[in-house]
Amino acid sequence: MKMQHFYLSARLLAFKSSIFRIIVVASFLFFSSGSFAQMSSYTRSYLDNVVEIGLSDFGLVTAQDSANIYFIVVRRSQFDKNSMPEKITNTIKSVKFYGGSFQAKATKVTTTQFGGFTVVLYKSPIPPEDKWARNYYFSITHKKGNYSTFRDKWLSDKIWATMDAKMKMIKQPKAGVGLGTLEVPVEAGIAKGMPLVNSDGFIAGVFAEATLGKRTVKIIDMKAIADALYIAAGNNCSYFHMIEWNQTDIRCVLEQQAKMPRRKRQY
Repeated sequence: MKMQHFYLSARLLAFKSSIFRIIVVASFLFFSSGSFAQMSSYTRSYLDNVVEIGLSDFGLVTAQDSANIYFIVVRRSQFDKNSMPEKITNTIKSVKFYGGSFQAKATKVTTTQFGGFTVVLYKSPIPPEDKWARNYYFSITHKKGNYSTFRDKWLSDKIWATMDAKMKMIKQPKAGVGLGTLEVPVEAGIAKGMPLVNSDGFIAGVFAEATLGKRTVKIIDMKAIADALYIAAGNNCSYFHMIEWNQTDIRCVLEQQAKMPRRKRQY
């Protein structure tokens, strides 16, 4: 009887242990899926900032005025052991905004250099709708948060699958260069020009190259892009209307407010 009692107790203990492990795993999956769902939702808030240029080639909206919408694309400008320099065209016959609901011709405005890559600013006639997100941008040098982005469209479903697998910066940009190195899963399937979104609430950078078959890729820092476009516009914000993370308005508005004399206190 004692042996039988011991056997039943051992079975019960093993059963409870198994149940406990299942609960722990289930809880991990639940909270992980919740965080990934939240990240995917936040990433999708930038979907209308993405511009379709061509096959595995995307751009990112940066500004808009009464006549034009402005966006950037990335082109390799130096020889690499596995890649050739890419041609920079003065015009693009047709680009797609807002998931293809608006198409227009694009004209080159200016260029700026980031290491072996060139960021090209184009403009197109303004779409009838204003849907792209201004909030927020910051930098890949920010050491907190998780990264996500969109998968290349040929690997995605019609609602643009997001890439939430672990990605991490393994090389920060050198001063004055604005080009970092990101480690990605080999199956990531991310096209050049896609935004790198930080879960703390901002676009941190732009993919300078596609990830296909690679474990590391170059990322251009978004804050460096903002600064370069500010200078290219003659120290104004004509080409960049996004708001910096933890700020209340675009750079030029904040600069103007800072120059305004403070009102004297009335007693």
